[in-house]
Amino acid sequence: MSSFEMTMPYQRPSDAQASDMETTFRLSQFLYAEAQAIDERRFDDWLAMLAEDLHYEAPARYNRLPRERTKEWASEDEAKHFEDTKEYMQLRVKRLQTDKSWSEDPPSRTRHLITNVQVAHSVSANAYIVDSNFSVYRARAADDEEFFFGTRHDHIRENSSAPAGFEIARRTILFDQTLILSANLGIFF
Repeated sequence: MSSFEMTMPYQRPSDAQASDMETTFRLSQFLYAEAQAIDERRFDDWLAMLAEDLHYEAPARYNRLPRERTKEWASEDEAKHFEDTKEYMQLRVKRLQTDKSWSEDPPSRTRHLITNVQVAHSVSANAYIVDSNFSVYRARAADDEEFFFGTRHDHIRENSSAPAGFEIARRTILFDQTLILSANLGIFF
């Protein structure tokens, strides 16, 4: 590895094969529908896209010298911006739907732009590894604006009982920023 290569906190399995165009299109549409559900505050629809065994995390990122690139991302036992399950996501949504969510009063307006979707079959049948880049704009109140950029590494399974036919089983969110200056991370990525 050259000193300029980035070491990611995950590795795509070596036996993962690129997906066909139809599957890539269907999964891209699924991710776009997910982003739209969040932006339109249809959180119950969004929750239906998440697997019961969901693992949703965002490891911290560190500025490192070239010789320490392997330590750019927090390891499993180090700091994370968040590490949630579906049960916790349901609690977060339930709180957003009450008047007790002070950090989201008034509620944030978000716009998720999802790009560079790459799909590969996973080791198991009907499971996919999906990488995508994101840009999230957040506006709240009159003068509170923020931008978030990064990449997402998703494990998505086919599930005929899920509304869209797919469910997100794991999401690792990798922010480009090393320091997130947001007053809170009450929005979803």
